[in-house]
Amino acid sequence: MRVMPSSSPAVAPKEAPRTTPAPFARSCLATRSGRAFDVRPARPLDLPALRAFLAQIEPEDLRFRFLSPFRQVPDGLIKQVLGNDHHRVEHFLASEPGAETIVASAVIAAEGRSGGGEVAICTHPQYKGLGLSWALLEHATAWADAHGFCEVIALEAIDHRDAIELEREQGFKADVDAANPGVVRMTKRLRKARR
Repeated sequence: MRVMPSSSPAVAPKEAPRTTPAPFARSCLATRSGRAFDVRPARPLDLPALRAFLAQIEPEDLRFRFLSPFRQVPDGLIKQVLGNDHHRVEHFLASEPGAETIVASAVIAAEGRSGGGEVAICTHPQYKGLGLSWALLEHATAWADAHGFCEVIALEAIDHRDAIELEREQGFKADVDAANPGVVRMTKRLRKARR
């Protein structure tokens, strides 16, 4: 998963709502394990907290997240997805209830003019196996659906079996990317697509 805002201008969905929920509202995200987490959109002042979160992610998980080897994620890359849009790009941050420390992150970004959105999720090692990634994928997909996207796409390293299986369980279909033989393109069509 590599989500970064597209360099080509995204076309706003034809009938996408012009308003969004309060941009910094916090909501509760229930997981299959019975745990609950706070989730809210990221904002520019979250840069230090997001930097600290990514510093705790293992190199292999950073490779899965960005489809590129990183020991430390460059600030410029982090800044690209820090709460500047809320219509074509949304970055959700999850934390323990009432806390501010980030334990997981999900980005959904418009993919050029295709009408789709690319999603990428990263979860702190201590919070894996709790259903948090599953819940964040559902949350990001619902956001994309509400904003008129026609599909959600996740680009996965071919050896990222856990993510591929999770996405299959949520109705994503796999296609091998001929241009990138080490990448699987997981796609889910959205029922409410307005394009």
